[in-house]
Order: sequence, then C-alpha cells, then structure tokens
Amino acid sequence: MYRLTVRYVKSRNLSAFLVALFIILIVTLPTFFIANHLAGEARYFIPRVKQIVVSGKLIPAECTDDTFVCAISTEFSDLLSDEEVLYYIQESLGRVEEVILGSAAAVVFKVPKLVLDIFIMLFMVYYLLKEGPAVVERVKRLIPLDKKYQERIVTQFSEITRAVIYGWVIVAIIQGVAGALGFYFILEVPSPMLWGIVMTFAALLPFVGCTVVWLPVAMFRIAEGILIDDPQFIIRGIGMLVYGVFFIATVDNLLRPKLIGGKAKVHPVLVLLGVMGGIALFGFIGVIIGPLVLILLLTFLEIYEKQKK
Repeated sequence: MYRLTVRYVKSRNLSAFLVALFIILIVTLPTFFIANHLAGEARYFIPRVKQIVVSGKLIPAECTDDTFVCAISTEFSDLLSDEEVLYYIQESLGRVEEVILGSAAAVVFKVPKLVLDIFIMLFMVYYLLKEGPAVVERVKRLIPLDKKYQERIVTQFSEITRAVIYGWVIVAIIQGVAGALGFYFILEVPSPMLWGIVMTFAALLPFVGCTVVWLPVAMFRIAEGILIDDPQFIIRGIGMLVYGVFFIATVDNLLRPKLIGGKAKVHPVLVLLGVMGGIALFGFIGVIIGPLVLILLLTFLEIYEKQKK
C-alpha cells in the first residue's frame, strides 16, 4: 500500500503519513465498535442463557417418542436438573459475563493511555515505512552469521510473517465474519457477533477450526425442530450445514493458498504450538508472535546443524 501511494502522491513523507493514518483507523474504529457491540450482546445473551438453564427450558420437557434424539434430550434434561451442574453452569456464565463486560469497561477507563499508544503507533509506522529497508539491512548486518545465512533468515522471517498474518489471522477473521452472517441470516440465533468472535478464535487453531462452533449449533437447531415438530427450524439447521460446508469451510481452502502464495510451507503442528504457547506468554498478540518465534528458532537450529557439519 505504501509503495502504491508513493507512486501517485510522489512524496515519501506524505505517503507514509497517509498509510500510517489509514492503518490506525482500520485498527481502532472496528475495535471500539466491536467492543461496544459485544458488551451489549453479552448483557442480553448471557443472562438469557442463565435464565433458560435455570428454568429448564433448554430442551422441551415433553418427549415420549422412542427415538435417539428423544433419548438424548431426556438425558440432557436430567443432567440439567442436577443442582450441582446448574450451579457450575451459572458460575461459568457469570465469569464469562464479568470478563466481557469488564474488558469493555476497561477500554473506557484506558482512553488516555490508548490515545497515547495510538499516537506512538502512528509515528512508529510512519518512520518504519520510510526507513524500513534501511532498518532491515542493518539488522541483517548485525546477525553474527555468514551473508548467505543472513539473507535466508530475513527471507524466512518475511515468508513466515506473510503465512501467519495472511494465511491464518486474516482467513480466521473472514471465517468468523462468514459464520456470524450465517448465524444471523440463516439460524437467526441471538448475539451473532459474539458467536462470530468465538469462531474467529477457533479458526486460528489448526485441526480445530470454526466447524466446532457452527456444526453443533446447526445440529442442535435441527434436533430442536424435530423435538417441537417445527419444519422451519429443521430447514434452518440444514441450511446452516450446507452454508458451513460449501462456504465457511471453503474459504479456508481457497483463500489460504492464495494469500500465502505457496512460499512459506508452515506445518500446522508448528502453528498450533506457536499459537497456544504465544497466547500463554504474550496474550492475544502471541497469535502472531508465537509461530514466528518457534519457526525462526527451528531455522536457527537448522543453520547451526549445517555449520556444525
């Protein structure tokens, strides 16, 4: 984007400032909007779920048919009638509500610090856009290895960054948005944005994916339609299954190879270990830092092994 802007604006300083400002806007505006909307949905969704669980209306009580679905619903109803189970469910939902609402409130109290952080970020991005190539060259010279290895490490870092950010983070966000749209227009479940954020985090985990979210919800909607004899619920559940298989899951298979470009062959196991370890050590930003650190470590070990030989 910076190179394209320079081509038309002709001024490197102005181009760097415009691109830095654009990055700030696309990061901050959606973040504030999502935090505000998520807090509103949490205020509605979690107390409603707690009320449904306590009242025992999660699954219809009347189920006399000798069917597999009916047997499961009876077992689930019996489970929810256990006071100890109800207590743990309510406690868990209460903690989730506290975390979500507390995070949203914290954003308001941290506005002065956020403004300062954004100001610093603006100038950091501005100067890195302008002086980026020179910074990279200096870092290469500081690496205490032969020139061919210096080049390889910088190239590997670039390819891994592209693979992690484009191939995993952006695809996960797209899948989360697609899943939220499906929940809103097809299933008509409450709090689709909340579910979309859950699917985004699930999509970041290799071998897991957002299927673990939309598939059970779609199956539950079909089972609910069978239990209460509502064809509309069954149709919506089947519609979500078709949408999930042919659109949400396909986004991963089509977009990821395009975005990564086939350059960085990152094994899913390494991404999974990097994401989980990164989140444990660095918080949310560990989604990006974790895989980078782990794969660069393996690159250094490989170079060490070759030099030792």
